[in-house]
Amino acid sequence: MTSQQSSHRVEKVADSVRRELSRLLLFTVRDPKLRHVTITQVRMTPDLKEARAYYDWEGPQSERDDIKQRLEHAIPFLRHELAQTLSFKFVPRLFFHFDETRALYDRAHELLTEIDNDQ
Repeated sequence: MTSQQSSHRVEKVADSVRRELSRLLLFTVRDPKLRHVTITQVRMTPDLKEARAYYDWEGPQSERDDIKQRLEHAIPFLRHELAQTLSFKFVPRLFFHFDETRALYDRAHELLTEIDNDQ
């Protein structure tokens, strides 16, 4: 398998994991707070044994730590469900990370608005 084919496969698997995690959080996980979590992207290691899932939380920032703990608590269930629905040789270890992209965008927009208002 060429490097390009391998890279394409990693991206394809990452997208499958992202879609399935999103579906599980929305429809299967019993924790109602996790229904407000959006999986923004998944990055796989080249050997496909680890998945870093980046998420956004629409709720108050003060609850971010609680949401991360809830996600981490759900990992065994999520991995079990991934094993049931995706035909992978190995189910990847899951790691959740808050996606700072929206916060950075909001801050940049806020700064540009301030500059525009000062002129």
